[in-house]
Amino acid sequence: MRLRLALVAGLAAAPLALGQPAPNSPCPSHPLVQESYRVFRPSADVVQLVTLNMAEETDVGEIRAEIDRLPLLGDAAVLALQEVMDAGEGAGSMPRNLAKSLQMDLVYAPGDRLSGASTRGLAILSRYRIRDAKVIPLPHNDLHFKSRCRIALAATIDGPFGPFRLWNLHFDSRINAERRLRQLEAVLADASGENGPKVIAGDLNTGNVFWINHLVPLPYLHGQSQAVCRALGAQGFSTPFCCTGRTFDYLPVKLDWIYVRDLAIRGHSLSSVAFSDHRALAVTVVQDDGEPAQEIGRSGANACCACPAE
Repeated sequence: MRLRLALVAGLAAAPLALGQPAPNSPCPSHPLVQESYRVFRPSADVVQLVTLNMAEETDVGEIRAEIDRLPLLGDAAVLALQEVMDAGEGAGSMPRNLAKSLQMDLVYAPGDRLSGASTRGLAILSRYRIRDAKVIPLPHNDLHFKSRCRIALAATIDGPFGPFRLWNLHFDSRINAERRLRQLEAVLADASGENGPKVIAGDLNTGNVFWINHLVPLPYLHGQSQAVCRALGAQGFSTPFCCTGRTFDYLPVKLDWIYVRDLAIRGHSLSSVAFSDHRALAVTVVQDDGEPAQEIGRSGANACCACPAE
């Protein structure tokens, strides 16, 4: 577990963009990695979906120990993971080894080329079939130092109640709401071309900090969580996490989110994880049958704006 001093001074860390680079972006293109280790698919008509920033953890044994310890992780049928480290094919491939250990399907988008074959990126693991995966390059921001290329990883999950589309995100840290919404707009533009239920999850780095020239933080002077919420709410997405606690262990901030559209939320939770400084977030979703939601799930643009951001 590491204390990220960069969050105090910048909330910085993320992968380089994959796929085709965004306009005016220096980001390279890299291929997706997709493997199937799925042995069975659950028969239940509900899906527990988890998002977690892995904090560059590479020890599959330690990761499995936490999955076995925490029902939130152990019951997950779909995992959206950020800051996933991969040392290439073979024994050094953490995402492949984890997916094989969990008997899940995998899609991994390698981002930062670190050294040799080592990369850092985004991954989706699923107990259901993953298909039609792609990378969405996000608008690039020059942060003066530790600038990174940002991506979203999109895939269709063939769930028990039918397919749904998932976008796994990791946004820039040292940016204000306007630039954060530009990155979100790239995802929403892609989502607008998809039919059926949708989930947007990941580390959105909504630290509610106003940044002067991407370098000087002014805490609690900028409602970034609220800006993202309103933008997603206007497109029919909602979340149960606005009135829950922090998602980062060392500061009272909410960086990580799960939003859904055209799905009913039947439960949600979050938990500290031993190997990460981010908390894991989980939602349990079912087919949207028109019945009143037991959680905040279908109440539109104002659903998550009633509670002040931390």
